[in-house]
Amino acid sequence: MPDKEDLSEVISCDLAVKLFSGFHTKEIKIPKEEVSYLKKISLEEGFDPYCTIDIWYATKLAGYGDVLKPDEVFLSNAFNEISSPIKNKSPEDSCLDYVYLRTIKECTSQFTFTDVLQRDIKNNVSKDLEEHLYYLTHVIFFNLKFGLKKYDELSKSALEELIGLLTDPATGNKILDAKYCDILGEILIAFIICGSRDIPIFYEIEKIIENVKNVSDYHTKTVIKVYNKLNAK
Repeated sequence: MPDKEDLSEVISCDLAVKLFSGFHTKEIKIPKEEVSYLKKISLEEGFDPYCTIDIWYATKLAGYGDVLKPDEVFLSNAFNEISSPIKNKSPEDSCLDYVYLRTIKECTSQFTFTDVLQRDIKNNVSKDLEEHLYYLTHVIFFNLKFGLKKYDELSKSALEELIGLLTDPATGNKILDAKYCDILGEILIAFIICGSRDIPIFYEIEKIIENVKNVSDYHTKTVIKVYNKLNAK
């Protein structure tokens, strides 16, 4: 039996697969039985709070409304954590903050995330190339609701910045390597849902990903699974 940390990663990854399936079907399907299970597991002591927010977002997109909305104390604590001083956070911390800032913003308007906070988060993630790329892919994922929405001007600047970092030799040469297959897979997914497969950098990254074998990390396996599904049609 996996511990709660491992279980939460599996749940979040499996929900991501369902979210991206909407790119082709234009709907998110989560069976009622699974929603009941998610509600039960999310209330258990020690369950990852980030996964709890993932569950709320995914089930809301699937049409269940706020059935799995966390309580007000939980949300206030999450908001306070995201809003805590940026000087004490690593680029990875700030990237995670952005993901859950956007998740909460997509689900409710009861919290105010200032422009200053969002700018500080971006400035901090930009200190690390890999985290900067994760940040940009998630800007696109949330703007396009993981493929439910068609590409529009809202995601244009993030897409252009992503392509710029990958095609600039000073940064691209540092990341275009199989050891970064997780973020490279996410980038391919972002390109696909933006309708940007027909660019040279897509094919360059695709060659790297298609040569990756024997992946053990569950998140990376999920990323590659989603890429293969989206790229199959």
